[in-house]
Amino acid sequence: MLCGYLLAAVAWGNAYAVVYALWPASFRVADAIAWQLAGWHLRRYLFNYFSVMTLTTMGFGDITPASLLAYSLVWLEVVFGQFYLAVVVAQLVGLKLAQAINRDRPEA
Repeated sequence: MLCGYLLAAVAWGNAYAVVYALWPASFRVADAIAWQLAGWHLRRYLFNYFSVMTLTTMGFGDITPASLLAYSLVWLEVVFGQFYLAVVVAQLVGLKLAQAINRDRPEA
């Protein structure tokens, strides 16, 4: 479950890095961390960080979307992240409920 969440974060991070590579004005980055945009690998790490902050809806505001495409990707990731957590919690509750029902059912 956690691996899927992290894999999704990395996939979104790579999507943000590609959008930035094609349209650099798509994101506003704080001056303190803007130096990380120089190389592809540092850029990927920076956008993976942004992706995790977005997926968890924590967002610190040091990287913000500045174009319609970037806003759309951010909103899709936020919705995906919340639904992913809701599905995981629902699965855990369903498993616990099934265990309780099987435990209380008399053997036939």
